[in-house]
Amino acid sequence: MIPARALAPPTAGAVLSDPSLLIAGLFLAGALLLGAVIIAAAGRWRRRSEPDSLGPNEQLAQFRLLYEQGALSQEEFDRVRDLLGRQLRDDLDVPLAAPPKETGIREAPGQGVNPPADGPAPPPQPPQDGIRPA
Repeated sequence: MIPARALAPPTAGAVLSDPSLLIAGLFLAGALLLGAVIIAAAGRWRRRSEPDSLGPNEQLAQFRLLYEQGALSQEEFDRVRDLLGRQLRDDLDVPLAAPPKETGIREAPGQGVNPPADGPAPPPQPPQDGIRPA
């Protein structure tokens, strides 16, 4: 026969008086607390390392990718590029490009950005050494 004392649940005084149970409980509580601190620190580090919002440069890169994929039209991309370009210039304190200064030197006829008045220039002639492009 089993004594009734062995089947009865332990009393609170018996649990606290047993040092092995007390030490095991403290280790368990300490491990849980340490795990919670590590998880909180990792979450804080992760949130800090991610930027809250994209800057104008990153946004422009995203819109350029959308334009190359065909999701944006040329007109939409130009509007976004102008807007973000202004924001970039403001962020970097870059002044707007000044118009070219008048130097008083005139270009020779046919050397400007405009083609000559008589039409486009003829294509270049191949060299006379016998080598012809394929």
